[in-house]
Amino acid sequence: MNASEAAVQLKDKFGIAISRADKFYKTHKISQEDFLLKLNNEGANHSELLASLYDHGEGNGRHGVMNLKQV
Repeated sequence: MNASEAAVQLKDKFGIAISRADKFYKTHKISQEDFLLKLNNEGANHSELLASLYDHGEGNGRHGVMNLKQV
């Protein structure tokens, strides 16, 4: 399976609109193919996995950048 096939399946099956594979990886630190494999796993909790894509802890802004108060 290549990235475009994974993007189509993620969009059609799970409603995840994705523009480019490299952008998905940079944002979520997992490839589209690997995430699709996790979703297609029989014991997978889809709502938990989908929520984990956007759960990056507290704070706003770029991932991994600490607030000045934390420094």
